[in-house]
Amino acid sequence: MHNSNERRYHRHHKSKSTIKQQRSHKELQFDYSYWSHDPRDPEFSTQEMVYKDIGEEMLQHSFDGYNVCIFAYGQTGAGKSYTMMGKQEEHQEGIIPMIVKISSIVYMTRKQMSSSIRLRFHIWKSIANVYAIY
Repeated sequence: MHNSNERRYHRHHKSKSTIKQQRSHKELQFDYSYWSHDPRDPEFSTQEMVYKDIGEEMLQHSFDGYNVCIFAYGQTGAGKSYTMMGKQEEHQEGIIPMIVKISSIVYMTRKQMSSSIRLRFHIWKSIANVYAIY
């Protein structure tokens, strides 16, 4: 099944990872890390799981009036863009399309419940890829 020496991250929450290099010692902290390479794996994380862990809370904070941001970090090919945008296929939507879809539903529902309340929201997406070349 899996090599016991293989380092696998999957739905870890509020974790620390220590990286030791020849002359330096770095400790990284992260809120979540997901395993999503093999859908048959019992620890596989779907786009919906990622949205439930991260997107729902972000959406609530935005409706509470706060600006929100996701910082996705990882090596090339790790799935950062896929996590954020997904694919245009059923159950493959990323966090941003899910937030836009659910925001629109919440907005329309609140507007219908009380036509006297003036509601307005703005969703702005900005993606920057930063590469370190050594």
